[in-house]
Amino acid sequence: MFTDPDLFSDVELPDLSAAELDEITGRFPHARRLLEVDGTVGDYYAGLTVDGTTFQAGRAELFLAALKRHIDALFPPGTSTGVIDQLTRAPVLSAAEHMASITNPESLNVVVNQALYQRRQRQKYVLALPITAIRLDNILLSRDLFVGDRKVRLLPSKYRDTLATDAPAADGEFVRRNLEAVLADGPDAVRARAAELRRWWERTSRDISSLDTLWKQLVVLNHAYWKELVHANHWDLPDEYVTVPMCVLVRDAILAELEAGHDGWFHRMILDPATRDTVYRVFDGVRSCWDSRTGGGTFLFWTMNKKGEPRAMAYEDGALRSTGVAGALPLTRESLLEALRSGAVYPGTFLVMAYLGFHLGLQLFGGILCAQFYPEMHRRITEGNPLGLSAADLRTIEAVRTDLYVNFERRKLADGGLLKLWYPQSADTYDEYRDRPFRHEIMGCLGYLLEMVRKGEGA
Repeated sequence: MFTDPDLFSDVELPDLSAAELDEITGRFPHARRLLEVDGTVGDYYAGLTVDGTTFQAGRAELFLAALKRHIDALFPPGTSTGVIDQLTRAPVLSAAEHMASITNPESLNVVVNQALYQRRQRQKYVLALPITAIRLDNILLSRDLFVGDRKVRLLPSKYRDTLATDAPAADGEFVRRNLEAVLADGPDAVRARAAELRRWWERTSRDISSLDTLWKQLVVLNHAYWKELVHANHWDLPDEYVTVPMCVLVRDAILAELEAGHDGWFHRMILDPATRDTVYRVFDGVRSCWDSRTGGGTFLFWTMNKKGEPRAMAYEDGALRSTGVAGALPLTRESLLEALRSGAVYPGTFLVMAYLGFHLGLQLFGGILCAQFYPEMHRRITEGNPLGLSAADLRTIEAVRTDLYVNFERRKLADGGLLKLWYPQSADTYDEYRDRPFRHEIMGCLGYLLEMVRKGEGA
């Protein structure tokens, strides 16, 4: 039985003028190609192609071992074998999400769009490496479960400044009390499903109670929720949503490669003083990298203070310096190994994207900001070959790409959070979303860029 069509709704998207679009593309030139796409959302995903030959399997052994280890610890037996087989044949990963509950309609909408692409490619797994090297109170990182338009908090507010990677596990009783508060004063649709919501949390709480960090709990919770959601709504989409936090995975891979003595161009970016100085100069000012003029971002790694709150690292006299637990960090192999083993540092966005995309040759699809800063990183590392890369490495980098997962705004298809498990929508809702004009559906993303432009921010 399908639900009342008025229970879930879209956020109204902005109607941007030609002048406003020019304003956006003037500051974010990589957005221009999105405005040149014709057709529907479904047409857009049908037209995306990925070069499966870019993946550098010969240098990915330790990365794949780290990926297998994390998947084996959190997912059903056999999952890692299937994921690695798919990844080596079709090397596409999402870098669009922050590590949050996908009951959040904005997060879920990104996953739905990923699944639309994976379905076109006849792939079993929706694969994502969410961002965790960020504070929990970041606007894009919800600490809540969504029940309709109500939120059930997973962690107390005292953790709002904690690095998401290091946030402690949610306490089941704390969450249960917050759920009961929502059930007590929620709208009719919520109260009508009180028994089902209680049973869902009792079962979920048991499944995640042994896990020691919030991110591990979210990985398991999101996997189970997505599978139930796809089946309850009869969506013709892959029902396996597999995630590992990108900074945790890349940290473990870099650590293993440094311990094994790897010395490729990627490792020289960190350890060789001349190459490192060039990297600092070439990528200075790129969003999500670092900015010597404003002091924004962090160089290569993040650290944190004793309360687990992230602290940036500045590059001075060949070393990293911060007010966090890493203090002054000489960038030698030995000191970096010690910092990575102790958890004093995590790789920042630049290092993660350079490792996954440029070093391993993975295709990284992302959100609207990734679709701006990653192409700019790509332009700067290839234009004039400032790092002196080999012809083979340059060919790999030139062939990798990023594309946009269309929405982060709430759409009817992704609205409702946990309620969607018991108020399924008809297949018409899925078909209607897929058939919407692509240009209209990216207006929310472009409106976000316009806000950044008017704040003086750029790519």
